[in-house]
Amino acid sequence: MGNSSSKKNNKKGGKGSGGDDGCIGNRRVRTIILSILLAVFFVFAAPYAQGSEEIFRDLADAGILGEAACLLLTLQTDGCEEWANAWAFVFAGAMICIVGAIAAVLLFLIPNCDDKLGRVAGFVLIVGGIVYMIGWIWLIALTR
Repeated sequence: MGNSSSKKNNKKGGKGSGGDDGCIGNRRVRTIILSILLAVFFVFAAPYAQGSEEIFRDLADAGILGEAACLLLTLQTDGCEEWANAWAFVFAGAMICIVGAIAAVLLFLIPNCDDKLGRVAGFVLIVGGIVYMIGWIWLIALTR
């Protein structure tokens, strides 16, 4: 009844095999491509975050004229120190994600390092993403 033996022999690659997991493309190639795209995004986003953090940090240190400029930029009287700290979180998250994405690409290019050390790179990406999101949530909270 049916061809049940063909289902047993059609193995797509189990957990930890590094092969095809049934999705589009190979897992290794997909991870390398997504890590490169993530690194490119953060490479272009990091200068904006760093520049914004530097502007607000300089305004916080400028005294009364800096406070007036900060009031014009943010329309709030809280000062620029919190804005600088929030942009610092965004920048730190971007840098952590760049390091994690580059590590993921390098570790997945080495044939024997994709399982254990690749998970470490994934953890670094998760931590960087959380820090990046905390920075943006902080910035959204400051604008409200």
